[in-house]
Amino acid sequence: PAQSVLGHELSHNFTALHSGLMYEGQSGGINESFSDMAAIALLDYLSKDYPWYWDGEDWTIGREAVKSGQPIRYLDDPAKDGMSIGHASEYTDALDVHITSGVFNKAFYLLAHKPGWSIQKAFQVMVDANMNYWSPIAYYDFAACGVIQATIDKHWDKTPVIEAFAEVGVVCPMHKS
Repeated sequence: PAQSVLGHELSHNFTALHSGLMYEGQSGGINESFSDMAAIALLDYLSKDYPWYWDGEDWTIGREAVKSGQPIRYLDDPAKDGMSIGHASEYTDALDVHITSGVFNKAFYLLAHKPGWSIQKAFQVMVDANMNYWSPIAYYDFAACGVIQATIDKHWDKTPVIEAFAEVGVVCPMHKS
């Protein structure tokens, strides 16, 4: 649905007003990913009142924005688009931010599917990290530390967050499992 594209684009403004993540390198990938997360969170929110709106199974971005109807990105399997990376070990500075967003997209997907977690709960800690812990130049590990700290701030179990990030090769040095 077109609302997801709107949610994605508006979330870039949210990021600009809070963490100010630079639109290059790993911070650019995190910036792009946060907007992808917001698009999914919006679909999830709308589907609570309108169950027909989103089935909760289609974790893709941009299908409605292109003539082919093919998704631009897959949060559940970033590499499915043939370009995006889903693991930090695949990162190089030469990659575009839309491609490097796959690392945090996959971590978000994994976290939202952990026992006791949901899309809204996972998005809450991402929002809090963006507002309170991320800075303009943020690397994957630093940004993961922020998400873990946002989880601790809410008195929630940080273990699922640490595990989700570990699955995509991101380890916060201060919160190793």
